[in-house]
Amino acid sequence: MENKSPKDWPWPEKLDALAADPKHHTLLLENEFVRVLETIIFPGEITAIHTHQ
Repeated sequence: MENKSPKDWPWPEKLDALAADPKHHTLLLENEFVRVLETIIFPGEITAIHTHQ
């Protein structure tokens, strides 16, 4: 299994879920192996366009 670093991510940083939609995404844990986000989107809410690393 190949580990990719954040610098290998092809999308602009502004489209990262935490940057693009902080209302709905919270970083719970991040290290060199995993990134865990909590995402809460209630019925009827709309999220901003974003990517997932």
